[in-house]
Amino acid sequence: MNGGLSSVQHSAFSVSEGDCNRGLGGHIIASMKVQLSHPDRQVEVKGPKRVKDLLRDLNLLPEAHLVIRGDDLVTEDEFLKDEDSVEVRPVISGGSRTVMRDK
Repeated sequence: MNGGLSSVQHSAFSVSEGDCNRGLGGHIIASMKVQLSHPDRQVEVKGPKRVKDLLRDLNLLPEAHLVIRGDDLVTEDEFLKDEDSVEVRPVISGGSRTVMRDK
């Protein structure tokens, strides 16, 4: 690890343990922070971009994931900015189990 900052670059985003990305010449490049679960990890993505484009870049299906900014659920057509911090959660659904009782 390089002084606590380690990152893995992948096209539109980087996985990072630090708080920022550094471009050529060591200049700080702002990017939005995206917290994902299953598996739990944080990625930094260059914005601005629509939620649906973020999910596509992360190879996630919009129908199967919720994107939350602060306390607000954001729709797939909303724009996210570099200074945004969002959480992406998988949609998990399950039915109730009907228990049949003998009378």
